[in-house]
This record gives sequence, structure tokens and C-alpha cells, in this order.
Amino acid sequence: MPSSIAKSTCVKVCPASGRWKAPFVFLQWSVFFLCARAMAEQVVFTEIHYNPPAGKPEFIEVYNNTATIFDIANWDLKGGVEYKFPDYNEANPKASFLKSFERILLSPVSEVNLRLAYPTIPEGIRVFGPWNGSLGNGGESIQLENNSGTVICELDWDDNGR
Repeated sequence: MPSSIAKSTCVKVCPASGRWKAPFVFLQWSVFFLCARAMAEQVVFTEIHYNPPAGKPEFIEVYNNTATIFDIANWDLKGGVEYKFPDYNEANPKASFLKSFERILLSPVSEVNLRLAYPTIPEGIRVFGPWNGSLGNGGESIQLENNSGTVICELDWDDNGR
């Protein structure tokens, strides 16, 4: 998996040989920096439905904000709710990968029950769950960790708009 940059970073650019060659001889003593803000948010929480209408289940939407495919086998959702993504399964290998620019939902109920509660969920969106626990209606923290324990994304919220 490619590494990500969590803050503004400057990268020195030069040829693989480490030396500038003609016609760039005039650049030999110059130092060039490519400075850019690279966003580390590759996989993000895009919706936290933590205080649903009566009788409707909570859910969390996770979005892969890149063209990179992620192996999500054994990733963990932690915080007020707990969920471990399933192991890789040879019978259904695509189930353990988060596709490019894909949205998935996590919920405390089965996929069938979530779709019955929210019939406008598009058919192509995969649903994972059920999770254990419940989201705090006043706010809390959640995080998504990969299978080596690295935090992929995290979010704090509360009803005070902070």
C-alpha cells in the first residue's frame, strides 16, 4: 500500500543519477523543491448517522477517496462501536477489498434490515455489519484501523458543532 503524507511536505527533485546533465547544466547548483499539500485522507468517514429517527438503525458511511484499492480484511472500526471486517475468503475474494472511489456502509443491523429502513440506499453500495455497541447521540470518537493497527481515519463529533 502506498504511504501517505499527513502534513505539508517538500520533496527535492533530481534525476536518478543524482547529477544534472545537459541541457540542465545551468541548474546544477540550484535546488528545486516541489512543495505541495498532500492529503492523507485516502479513506474517510463521509456520514455518521448517529441519531436516527425512531425505529431506524444507525449507520456509518466510509468512502475510498482515491483510485487505490484497499485490502480491508481484518480492519477494525473502534470507538463507541466495534466491528472487525471479515477475513479474506477465497470463495468471495472481492468482498475484502474497498474499490476505487467506493462507498460502503457499516451498521448494527443486517444488510436486509438496513435497506428496509432506508430504501434509497443504492443497490451498488455494500453493507457491512452488524457492529457491537451504539453511537453516542451527544458525540464521541470513532476510528478505522487497518490490519496492522495503523489508524486509517478517525473522527470526533458532538452536538455542539465542534
